[in-house]
Amino acid sequence: MKHLFVPYELAIILKEKGFDEPCFGWWHVVNTPELKDIYDVDYFLVIKDNWNSECQVIPAPLYQQAFDWIFKKLDFMYPYMSIEMFSDGSGMWYHPADDGKDNKLEIDFDNINEAIEEALKLI
Repeated sequence: MKHLFVPYELAIILKEKGFDEPCFGWWHVVNTPELKDIYDVDYFLVIKDNWNSECQVIPAPLYQQAFDWIFKKLDFMYPYMSIEMFSDGSGMWYHPADDGKDNKLEIDFDNINEAIEEALKLI
């Protein structure tokens, strides 16, 4: 089920951009040497509503939740925005040109994580 959640690195960027939706998954950041010795990782995903209070937590949204939030955030900037994805995970974002003309700008991406990163650059 871990594959349904945005990776840790994207979760951090989403949080920095203002993502504040409720989530049932959390990335736990192991931030003390003692805990790193115990867990042997820098962060891990927990799908429940309790966590070790010694760990910093970052909301871990599902991909669909991240896309919903991104489209809400971009709605005020662009009258429309669409995404085209292929079976290999690559695709393109389409949105109107900044000069207000009908021309569409395309932003290519190679996978779903890159698609989110590219959309977050627009926010």
